[in-house]
Amino acid sequence: MPVEKKVSSRLRILDNLFRRQVGVSYRQIQEILAAEGYAVSVRTIQNDIDVLKKDYGATFREGRSGHQILLRYQDITKSALASDASKTLINEAREKLEKELFSPHLLFAASMLEHLAEGNPVRQFIDAVDFDYNGDLTGIEYFPDLLRAIINRTCISYTYKPFNADPLSVTVSPILLKNYNQRWYLICMSMVDGRYYINALDRIQEIVFADDIPFKEPDYDYVRDCLAHTFGVGKAFTDDIPTEQVVLKVSSKYYPYLETKPFPEQEARKEGEYYIVSFKLKINKELKNRILALGPEAEVLAPIALRDDISLIINTMRDSYAKITK
Repeated sequence: MPVEKKVSSRLRILDNLFRRQVGVSYRQIQEILAAEGYAVSVRTIQNDIDVLKKDYGATFREGRSGHQILLRYQDITKSALASDASKTLINEAREKLEKELFSPHLLFAASMLEHLAEGNPVRQFIDAVDFDYNGDLTGIEYFPDLLRAIINRTCISYTYKPFNADPLSVTVSPILLKNYNQRWYLICMSMVDGRYYINALDRIQEIVFADDIPFKEPDYDYVRDCLAHTFGVGKAFTDDIPTEQVVLKVSSKYYPYLETKPFPEQEARKEGEYYIVSFKLKINKELKNRILALGPEAEVLAPIALRDDISLIINTMRDSYAKITK
């Protein structure tokens, strides 16, 4: 059964105290609880400890300091903070949803915390959701260490092996993990030249935490702006490639599908039997591939250089298929 709010608040405080390596006495517990507005007896503290034992599987190790008994956890099977943590995470997910920054992955994490706090089996919960992912992806094993480095603002060193180049030894300030097209990428700042790079996780090897190197805070506004005006990840931080106004003519029958999976900051207006769709992005390979995937349902009107590139790719493909049929 759920505990009352005051007890739940005290359990959070106790949970933090009992994780101390040196232990904590009843007198210290009373003083800390009093500072938080909870003036309680030793008996009340013992009742709270019984809740931790019964509901959270806690066992305790006792020591002594003079006449005082010191308590600390020996083991705890469920976190006393899990329920509150899940509620906080869910609230944050809802706030992001209201700001149109919501991610289903965030909701999944929040919901999973909630279900685990209720004692539901992990396997049962995971089997209920299936995200699109590459089961053969390598480098994903570095995800926890990279995430830890980003959160803790810790520099890292690793070997990076591009597809068609020699391995490089790099030291970076990690900024962001980004998922695109079934691959994961690390966005980072080089500690050598201060430039921003995007490194695929499947090209990263031998991560080492460089705690002795001061973390360099990135320009987050610049990073967000570059990513907002890039389809995918290619050329995102190549400053000599400008953001251009792209204009497409899309068939009316296909446009409803494009509405469900739009280009970033897409705008559209109807003209006869077509929709004129426009957006501002850097021209890269990923964008060209997305436009080609639209097939005959879309035509590039601008910029002319992009229209010519798409036309060249189509003609080259046509010639290749023509050779096969002859």
